[in-house]
This record gives sequence, structure tokens and C-alpha cells, in this order.
Amino acid sequence: MEALIPFLLFSLGANILMFLVAYVLQTDKLTDISYSLTFMLIGGYSFWQSEQTTVDLVLLLLVLIWGLRLGSYLLYRIQRIGSDQRFDDIRVSFKSFFLFWLMQGLTCFVVMVPVLLAHRTDGKTAQGLFWAFVALAVVGWVFEAVADAQKFRYKQRHPESFMDRGLWSFLQHPNYAGELLFWWSVGLASIVYAPWYALLGPLWISFIILRFSGISLLQEKWEEKYGDDPAFQAYRERTWKLLPGIY
Repeated sequence: MEALIPFLLFSLGANILMFLVAYVLQTDKLTDISYSLTFMLIGGYSFWQSEQTTVDLVLLLLVLIWGLRLGSYLLYRIQRIGSDQRFDDIRVSFKSFFLFWLMQGLTCFVVMVPVLLAHRTDGKTAQGLFWAFVALAVVGWVFEAVADAQKFRYKQRHPESFMDRGLWSFLQHPNYAGELLFWWSVGLASIVYAPWYALLGPLWISFIILRFSGISLLQEKWEEKYGDDPAFQAYRERTWKLLPGIY
């Protein structure tokens, strides 16, 4: 793990630097693009240091297509809406805003641990199990992309309504379902070659989405905004939060 410390320092340092710009300008336009960009930069530098086998390249490409899609989507969205309401209460506070960016930098590093460890494994050849997890990662990527596109188009026409169309008609958070499928698949593809503790990456993003800044915050926001709406109550009763038949 000592070989990964420079990547941790880079991730934290890059996000602290961008925090300073975002705080001075009081803008949200750096927040989401910096998240995706950090992943891509870490992945690119790690690949450059690897043996650059087919496995190394495929893992890098997965990170790049995920980062390019999510980063460009979030940048386009923030350009359209101007600001992100999630940061209204913390953007003006140096300490709160700094802690958010610090956590973001830490998250970028931890989630990338499986790829970083796999890149440092010698003599890799692509195996059937590896390709199976890569295919699942692509499925997760597509699922998240479709969910984001559906919600964005709907919210442009119905900004005050809750989303219950397309993938959202049976899952309350299909974008997060796709995100988790993607990163768990990347983690499992990496663990074909990397040590078992590479699973720290998907476990960490699961914690972030389920308990820290994803679903839990959205559930509170929706309850406050739509809690008295019988249609919303019925929607919550007939749908699953994340996994059909399980959660």
C-alpha cells in the first residue's frame, strides 16, 4: 500500500487546490467536474507506471469512459441550472466546504484502489472471469447513463415534480444502482489480479452512496418536498430504492 501514497497525496492536493478556487469564486461549477477529472488523472498516471498490459489498458478505459460521461453530464447540468442546492448551506462556510472537498479527494483515491493495485501486479493476462466483470461494468455504466439522461430531460419539463418515468418507474435511484454495479464490477475485475483488500474501493463507494451523501440525503430532501403528496407516497410503496426485490 505504500506505493499508493503518492496517489492519495495527489488526490487530496488537487481537490484542496480546486476547493480554494471554488470557495473564492463561490461557484459549484468546479465541484463535479473535478471529481471525475481526479479519477481520470489518477487512472492515467497509474497506467503509465504499469506494465501496460491488456488488463491495465481495459481498467484504464473503464475509468476514462465513466469519468468522461459523468463529468461532461454534470458540467452540462450545472451550466444549465447555475448552482447546486446541495451546497447552499456549506458553500459559504470555509470549514464545511473544505471538509466536503477533502472527503471528495479521499473518496477519489479509495475508490480507485482496486485499479491502482491491479496496475501494480506483474504478468497479467486477461482471463474469462476478468472479461465477465468488465461486461458487467459496461452494463452498470449504460444503466447509470440512461437513468441520468431520463431524469435530466424530465426535470427540464417538470422541475417541481418527482421523477417516476423510465428506469425510475421501478427503482427510486437507478443512477446509483448503475454506479454501484460499475464500481463493484471494476473492483471484482481488479481482484482477479489484486489482493483482497482491493474491495475497499467498492465498499467505500457503497458507504458514500448509501449512508453519507447519496441516497440518505435525497430521501430527506424528497420527504421534505413531496412527503405530503399521495402520488409520491404511492410511488415509494410500489418501487424499490436500489435493488429490485431486495432494497
